[in-house]
Amino acid sequence: MKNNYLAFVGVLVAASMTTLATGQAGMTPDLLQKTKSRVAVKGEVSRTLSRQGTVIAAELRGAIANDACADAQVLTVNLPGECPANGVPGDNAGTTATDGEPTCDPGASAYEDVWYGFNSGAYTSVTVNIVGGTITDLVVDVLEGGCGGTSVACAVGDAATALVVPVSPGTDYVFSVAANNDFGVGGTFDVCLTGQGGGAAPANDECAGATSLTVGTECTPVTATVLDATSTLPSILCNGFTAPGALDVWFSFVATGAITNVQVDGVGTMDAVIEGFTGDCGALVSVGCADATFPPGGLQETLTMNTVSGTTYYVRVYHYGATAPADPEFSICAFAPSNVPANDQCDAVTADALAAGGSVNWTGDNTGALDTEAIGTVNVWHAFTTTECTNISVAYCGMVAPFQNVGARLYVDCPYTSFIGFSSGNFDDCGDGNATVYFDAVPAGTYYYAVLGGVDATGAYEITVTAEACAPPPANDACAGAQGLFVYTVCTPIDGNTESSDQTLDPIECNAFTSPTALDVWYSFVATGTDHTVTATGTNGADLVIELFSGTCDAATSLACSDATIADGVEEIIQSGLTVGETYSVRVYNYGGTATFNICVTGDIETAVNDLTSNSAVFAVFPNPSNGDVTISSNELVGATSIEVLDMTGRLLHTENRTLVAGQAHQVQLAGRLATGSYVFRLSNDKGTSEQRVVIR
Repeated sequence: MKNNYLAFVGVLVAASMTTLATGQAGMTPDLLQKTKSRVAVKGEVSRTLSRQGTVIAAELRGAIANDACADAQVLTVNLPGECPANGVPGDNAGTTATDGEPTCDPGASAYEDVWYGFNSGAYTSVTVNIVGGTITDLVVDVLEGGCGGTSVACAVGDAATALVVPVSPGTDYVFSVAANNDFGVGGTFDVCLTGQGGGAAPANDECAGATSLTVGTECTPVTATVLDATSTLPSILCNGFTAPGALDVWFSFVATGAITNVQVDGVGTMDAVIEGFTGDCGALVSVGCADATFPPGGLQETLTMNTVSGTTYYVRVYHYGATAPADPEFSICAFAPSNVPANDQCDAVTADALAAGGSVNWTGDNTGALDTEAIGTVNVWHAFTTTECTNISVAYCGMVAPFQNVGARLYVDCPYTSFIGFSSGNFDDCGDGNATVYFDAVPAGTYYYAVLGGVDATGAYEITVTAEACAPPPANDACAGAQGLFVYTVCTPIDGNTESSDQTLDPIECNAFTSPTALDVWYSFVATGTDHTVTATGTNGADLVIELFSGTCDAATSLACSDATIADGVEEIIQSGLTVGETYSVRVYNYGGTATFNICVTGDIETAVNDLTSNSAVFAVFPNPSNGDVTISSNELVGATSIEVLDMTGRLLHTENRTLVAGQAHQVQLAGRLATGSYVFRLSNDKGTSEQRVVIR
């Protein structure tokens, strides 16, 4: 999604709130497939009902006129916006693939297809629009030059429902509408063609011909179109998105004040991108863009520009797509409201000092606010600064008219490039229908908060921001305190969390994603083979990032990372080429906040009892027999020591590293992890190696 804010409308309406994760999100609809028994007879449709292989009923209908390419039905190419109203009904049920397989979907056992033809006329692009009825597993194949010609466009499934075909003007084309019987069935549909290009470019196709806009105190729209526009500049990265094309048109205005809004309203499929410029057409300087919404439902874009009265500015508008949309018309206006609040821009606010155990109150009115930072809705700004890790609550309690559109992000800079997403929120804790938003374990720093406007969220507000000290950081907050992990042949996970952890290293780019923060914890393991797998699974909505290192903490080398899933997903690093006996470190953090999770390391066990020899150094282990939880002490094996547990066949089951102190007891907790039987406990360091037999009951 392109929206850069989280509206609580319809989201935080329950008694409590499920934590939403930032980052990387998507959903896949369930697919329900039904099979139909069908006998194909060329020129006829035969629908059959059978029992135990015996046909007991059948219905036949007449031949379909455009079953063969030579009998293709000729269609008219419509103007954009005239489809689907001018759609032509079709039906390929029971037809046969009379002219070969579609080029993009060969090898099916059977196809059902019908044929259509058109002449491109003056157009340079024609879109084949298919609105499905009963047809499933759609395939569309377009041939240039008529039957037996060259395939110039072919698509399967959803990609075939609006297939864009680059065409040569004045050229004949034919296309088949088919169903792959291995996965679907033929049936009814509507087909409609739209043409683009080949006409006269709009008068404002170039910057030099920019349409002049009059700046008022409110929006007074004028109509425009991107139909037959050409690209004068490449598309840009705007709000994290780069359009596949930029068929742009141009506008200009003379500013009347310090802030000017440029508002574009599309209709239907028009998904506008706006870019503003200073300078002149021969030396333009980009000063901002807007691309926060998309159809359906999000058709309005607003670019807020810092302007100087009397100065001319330029604006280009293009559609987010490689070609003009089916609905290329839009309206545009430029206006400079006179009632813009003083804190409309984030760089106009002074951050309040917020100490752990304290609070700050924000009051104001967001009436007349603009979207100066292009977060997707009008807003005003406040900020606070903390000097330590805190748990932050933002409460709207006491407002007469409850705000129903509530900001759920703390922006870490201004203008913003990154943010921390909320941990939870609800409309219950205030007791009066107002919202409270919670941000857990927020690191020390300065944060900007947007008071959103819009429906049920415009007017006077009073907000209380409270900070409470985070819990002490976990023992494995830093690499030097990494928690040891046993290596198992099957995943034996332990629980972990990043609550109150600090960021020891910057977030990394992993799988093309970079978290705004990296509140990390650390683990380590000793390689027992050359190939190991680190597996971490998020819980309670955690969206994990994991990173594997070799070397020491002060000279670590990153080997691999994983950030392939979203909330509660499984992250996995499969690493080969490891050195047996070498210690490796694992860093775990959540994408955008704190996390709970479980983690394990699996791999081959290559070390055996007879690989090492013993000397006179000894240690004590008790109780023996035990349930797996034992105490180890030694006066001779002291310092950095490897503790290994092996079965009686020499198979290494787990290992950990400890720093042993002479005469001091050290706990090894293995209860529930070892089956009943005898095991070898082996301690090794630079002073020698010693083994003891331990019985588990």
